[in-house]
Amino acid sequence: DNGHGTKVAGVIASNHTTNRGIAPNANIAAIKVLDSNNVGLLSNVANGIDWCITNKNNYNIKVISMSLGTTGSVYTPLTKPTTIDPALTNAYNNNLALVASSGNDGSTTGIQYPAVSPYVISVSSVYDATLGSLTAYGCTDTTTLADQVACYGNRAPFLNIMAPGTMILTTSQPNPPFFFTSS
Repeated sequence: DNGHGTKVAGVIASNHTTNRGIAPNANIAAIKVLDSNNVGLLSNVANGIDWCITNKNNYNIKVISMSLGTTGSVYTPLTKPTTIDPALTNAYNNNLALVASSGNDGSTTGIQYPAVSPYVISVSSVYDATLGSLTAYGCTDTTTLADQVACYGNRAPFLNIMAPGTMILTTSQPNPPFFFTSS
């Protein structure tokens, strides 16, 4: 009902002939934890993670991808919340890879939770191509180049990885393909 999850699923598993996802043969178990405005409770995220742990063998779940995080706050490993750490720890101990967006605050000193957790692979956004000037999430990159860090992507010395996540083609309802900007 928001579309963000559909777009992320397209980046991962689209089998479109031209705009293929990074794992086009992957299966997706969609766990809705946010409302139609992309707002939700960390307890819902924990419940979603717990569902994946419980059902990992039934659905062959190997990775939990979370394009979400706390808004308005960034953290370091020393200042992070621990709200859903039990679920994150349990997923990690059950051999599930956890991946989460670092957030879109433009911070160079912190990232959002749960990405900051030591049990989660944190990901920030780079451009996939030269796109000219681009304004998003309150900042402007006057020039853009492939592999350039997006000005809004949270990055810190403890960030794990950067990947294309700005103006990339993905699926969308009702008219794919759709450009997607988010880290």
